[in-house]
Amino acid sequence: MSLNGPPWWSHLLLESPIPLVVALVLLGLIVAWHGMRRLNRRVTWAGLAMFLLAGAVWGLASLVETTREQLIERTGLLVAHTAPLDTPGLKAFFTPGATLSGPRGNTWLPFDRVFQVLDSTSRRFNITGNALDGIDAEGRGAGEGLSEFGVRTLIGSEYGDRPVHTHWRIRWQKGGDGVWRVADVQWLRYENAEPSPALLW
Repeated sequence: MSLNGPPWWSHLLLESPIPLVVALVLLGLIVAWHGMRRLNRRVTWAGLAMFLLAGAVWGLASLVETTREQLIERTGLLVAHTAPLDTPGLKAFFTPGATLSGPRGNTWLPFDRVFQVLDSTSRRFNITGNALDGIDAEGRGAGEGLSEFGVRTLIGSEYGDRPVHTHWRIRWQKGGDGVWRVADVQWLRYENAEPSPALLW
């Protein structure tokens, strides 16, 4: 993945708080035990305060969903609509001016042609499943965001399912309704090589 990771404090406090919560609980237990053993109320209260802090961290993480978490969730939902192909549901993820672009950023197809290709591909190949294979995302500010991810596609045949690996980047825009929608889908890799427009047909 080539995207920038989230700030360490955001990841620790909001996205993956379990290590911090566990550390605060364990430290609180140790401090409170020492305080009670020595009959030191100040130390005991310090240990209890760590329990409260652990609860506050967990509550904050439960209430706040970061932009990165929103984009990762939207990406997963989008991929889930591709196998089996749910064209009406999938179209709801895209802005009217959305495009498909190649690995070097040049536009390959406009929005309406993207779905023609998807329909054609679903008829040509027996796609039995699509699954995310690694994902990252980042907010870019001003209602812009990126997600980058791999997809493992299973194509059914008389000899069994054959896996195909691809890699993608999506540029997202947040609408006035607060919903993230796709502005551009960039095809980065096809089986560890650069894809070409010829693969679409």
